[in-house]
Amino acid sequence: PIDIHIIFYGNHSQDTQRIVFNFVSGLNSSSWWTVARTYWGSTGNVTADVAVAGTYNDNYSLGKSLPSGGAWSVAVSASKAMGWPDPTSFKTFARTPLYLVLLANDVEETGPGGKNCVAFCGYHSGKIMSITDATRCPGTLPSVDGMYKGSPGCMPRYWRNQTDPTYSINRNQHADSMVGVIAHEIIETASDWDQAWTDSKGLECADKCETQYLDVKGIGSTSPYNDAYNVEFGGNRYLIQSLWSATSQRCLLAQP
Repeated sequence: PIDIHIIFYGNHSQDTQRIVFNFVSGLNSSSWWTVARTYWGSTGNVTADVAVAGTYNDNYSLGKSLPSGGAWSVAVSASKAMGWPDPTSFKTFARTPLYLVLLANDVEETGPGGKNCVAFCGYHSGKIMSITDATRCPGTLPSVDGMYKGSPGCMPRYWRNQTDPTYSINRNQHADSMVGVIAHEIIETASDWDQAWTDSKGLECADKCETQYLDVKGIGSTSPYNDAYNVEFGGNRYLIQSLWSATSQRCLLAQP
């Protein structure tokens, strides 16, 4: 079982926070998470269920340029303020605590291989996930392939109109772009934060299906691409990638 602690770093609108919260809190009942449940580790089914344990707003406590390890520092400070479990502890908990740090679009971060919008859209390290708001990324990412190749920064290819911040399924590119990266990072962190699962090439379960959205709806002769989505739960629609099923051995949006 997993508890997600959501940390909004910097200035995020109430609408952005609402969309992100609804996505993460709705994962457990989604058909997409049935694929996530195919992963097991030394402690059993490491992705049995997922819930939001709390949220925290950090008003740029480390400024707008985070150094390497900055997301860790943000998570540790938030945990102390909220009385959450220590992110740096490897103590065994009844529910594994994971920490989701969401960076506002005016925040630069140095992370694995370089800076956000240049080397990565998001990443995970131990129990920490750091997610960049894609509206920060105006150009293509030279070192990132997969679902973002040829797209404006970290924006999914269906939403190339980056001059309009409402051009995405929930009419909020800040939230909708982060949801896509959250989906990628949250399952990888949940399934292997303690090295529970990677394949023989070192690829994690989301990496193996990064280019495959599957079953995209909302695109027709009269529908704009900003209506594109492929999952729906909790009364909301999202566009996220498929996952590698450990049992079916293929990319899926839902486990058969």
